[in-house]
Amino acid sequence: MNINPASYLPLPPGNLGLPFIGKNKIFPKNYQDYIKEMYEKYGPIYQSRIRGKKFIYFQGY
Repeated sequence: MNINPASYLPLPPGNLGLPFIGKNKIFPKNYQDYIKEMYEKYGPIYQSRIRGKKFIYFQGY
């Protein structure tokens, strides 16, 4: 199977934080507050990096 990287869909918006570190140095004490803040800023689908690993969040009510 030949996969062309140019054909990948774009990643969702988000704040990836510092390279290799991500958001853990500036991560809020309350995880729920962080999730709410990111939802309000980027919408129901966004990405974040925590301790060097990328995460994609899907939220809904």
